[in-house]
Amino acid sequence: MLLVPAVVVMGLRASLALAMWIRSPQEFGPLGAVGLAAPAVTVGTRVSRTAGA
Repeated sequence: MLLVPAVVVMGLRASLALAMWIRSPQEFGPLGAVGLAAPAVTVGTRVSRTAGA
């Protein structure tokens, strides 16, 4: 049952990264947004693989 909290956290991190990028794109830039979202995507991929196995 760890799948649901992990997905929620992943979604929160992605939305937070997006909000930060929208507020100050000159600070983060596209690469900054990708850098913030990458850990969330990695966690989501691991969770989905674990759930599927």
